[in-house]
Amino acid sequence: MIDLTRAWREHQARVVADRDDGTSLHASDLHSCDYALHQRLHGAPQLPNDDGSFANFERGHAFEARMREWLPAFIEARYPNLYVTHGEKVVFSGIEGNLDFCLYANADKPLAVIDLSTTAGKTADWGYGHALKSAFYAIAKGCDAFAEFVVRVGFGGLVLDVGEHWFRLDDAAINGFTWRELVQAAAKNAHLIAEAPVYLGEPVPPWNPKDGKIENWRCGKYCRAATCHRNGRLPKADREALEVLA
Repeated sequence: MIDLTRAWREHQARVVADRDDGTSLHASDLHSCDYALHQRLHGAPQLPNDDGSFANFERGHAFEARMREWLPAFIEARYPNLYVTHGEKVVFSGIEGNLDFCLYANADKPLAVIDLSTTAGKTADWGYGHALKSAFYAIAKGCDAFAEFVVRVGFGGLVLDVGEHWFRLDDAAINGFTWRELVQAAAKNAHLIAEAPVYLGEPVPPWNPKDGKIENWRCGKYCRAATCHRNGRLPKADREALEVLA
């Protein structure tokens, strides 16, 4: 008898599987809680990805596959001198990343990085953390521009809106800083966290300079740090015990 339940669970495990042992710096670490980053890089226990993470990954992968089918043909039909690549791996300043799409004018001239994200939110607006990662990709590829394509998805996978947001690295981005400067500052901080033998500060989720607010939702939904007393994914008794130790 075919065990479809087991097959489905194995599929879920593959979708949310870690790409490495967690001790390398990734582009997504440019916008993260310093405490959680330090813990992961130094081998502290991590909580497994849950069903919510799987749903987000699955949705993102599905739309990325659609984009991968549509975008190259669209570009080639309208701009014969341009072409698109998908899934390139980059390493820059000791930080790794896997970008979605890169637009080229020829074999050695990348023009722009295009990164796709999905949201169940109220608008198809771009998010700071994701845009910071895309800016890093653009620097790593030697591009001047990058784009955030944001697909707003409703119940049943219905596409409600698509936001297309273009940026240049050296244009003023937020609070007078350019995207290039924001990436450089974030990369410097990530290396400082990685090199610190002990993290002495409090767990503080990253702040969003677009609205000046701390992203507290990470503590309750997506953070995987199993040693943090603020992590809402841990049982209350475990959080209380960790808070005493802190």
